[in-house]
Amino acid sequence: DDEDVSNGGQIVYFTIDIDDIDSTTTQEQLISNSVTWITATPSENDVGIESIDTPIDGENYALGIHEINATVLNYGTNAQSGFDVSCEIKELDPGYTNKIFDDNTEGGVGGWTHADLATGGDLWHITNYGHINATSWFCGNDGANYNADMDNVLTSQNINLPEATGNMFFSFWTDYDLEGSSFDNLYVEIYDGTWYELEHYPQSTGDVSGGWVYKEYDISTYAGKTVKIRFRMVTDGSVNYGGGTSDPPEGVFIDDIMIREVIASIETTVFGPSTKTVTTTLSQYDTETMTWDYTFENTSAYKIFVKTLLLGDTKWSNDEKSITITIISSAFAFSLQEGWNFITLPLNTTYERAEDLANAISSCTHISKWNISTSSFVSHQKGTDVNNFTIDDGVGYIVYVEGDAVFEVNGIEILPVTMSLQKGWNSIGWFNETSTDAESLAQDITNCTTISYWNNTLGRFVMHPVGTNISNFVVEKGNGYLVYVTSETTWTQ
Repeated sequence: DDEDVSNGGQIVYFTIDIDDIDSTTTQEQLISNSVTWITATPSENDVGIESIDTPIDGENYALGIHEINATVLNYGTNAQSGFDVSCEIKELDPGYTNKIFDDNTEGGVGGWTHADLATGGDLWHITNYGHINATSWFCGNDGANYNADMDNVLTSQNINLPEATGNMFFSFWTDYDLEGSSFDNLYVEIYDGTWYELEHYPQSTGDVSGGWVYKEYDISTYAGKTVKIRFRMVTDGSVNYGGGTSDPPEGVFIDDIMIREVIASIETTVFGPSTKTVTTTLSQYDTETMTWDYTFENTSAYKIFVKTLLLGDTKWSNDEKSITITIISSAFAFSLQEGWNFITLPLNTTYERAEDLANAISSCTHISKWNISTSSFVSHQKGTDVNNFTIDDGVGYIVYVEGDAVFEVNGIEILPVTMSLQKGWNSIGWFNETSTDAESLAQDITNCTTISYWNNTLGRFVMHPVGTNISNFVVEKGNGYLVYVTSETTWTQ
């Protein structure tokens, strides 16, 4: 009677005899909806992955460590506990296409030969009508019917096919207007000692292409061989089909001929399956968040799978979910001014020593590092082996450039670094994305009394005494600083 049925939000189960309903439309709606009713019936033992919450499917992320968070849901009526959930990460190699032979006829005849093997005359020639560019091969008479009694062949040069690691395809574009059937046809053939027909067309009388159409054939079985390809137009001795006034005229056009090897994408497991156990008791519709950490070290696409492993689970369709993300290289650009610049590398890069860093910076001549024992900077001159110290995360370095320069670094995000600070001045580098100020940083460092930054314009350090408003400068990513502590301490960034 079209009345709403409700019992406090619980799922309602009932049986309806379709034959008792007069309306055919209502019967069809009930039959259609019954599928939903059936699948909504809860099982006793059924847990699954409701969602992968982070990372976000389809998003780009920087190199480095990322957290995978997934929500597990108990769909079943029985309470569940003590079951495992697994996480697996696969790196995706997208594959590639290797062009072995590629001819768009723009280069003229090239290595092709053509002839008539019968008595109708050789009509193959390059004409000013192409698929994408302005030319193509044409077998026909410009502005007239094609000939009777033809066996016209257009044959390629020898093509050396490599041993394939993927599938190999031969393709081209064609526009044709032929009588078809058993009368006038184009034969597509390949040769490795014997000519073999890949296809002939049109298959029926009057089967006109109506424009450019794409043809493709799998020739993977010919990998490692030397082959030729041939287009062979054969006509009978009677009707030549069509007039001669259509645009384009009757015959066969061939363009954009290609042989390519397609290397399929490959999935390589780089993490897991790593299992964690749900230790809490989940009643029906209760959820639990499961977490894994993984350091993404390559710029690539990755597929993340999370799956419940409940023994006796009676409904498998909701056990697993997956997402795909892309890891891209993080980048940071420095704008260096002529003279000394106090910097830190805010990413984990490939620069291991001072000489590596100096070579990467245009017009750099010297890089210096603070030596707390001597309370002075130790300098490395570019192009020498003297004082070629290591480059460490979280440390500031003084870089000298002979002119203004832009320097970009690429790498992965730096994990938290704990530094041992000695009594006196210490060199640190700020690599956090979020800026702060000198006073806030000083309050975070035990026994810190002063923080200094290098002012390139003044050519000297500017100091902020802790607990004052004097020179409370901004602490920014990529900059180096000197901090003074009154006794040995540690500090984690």
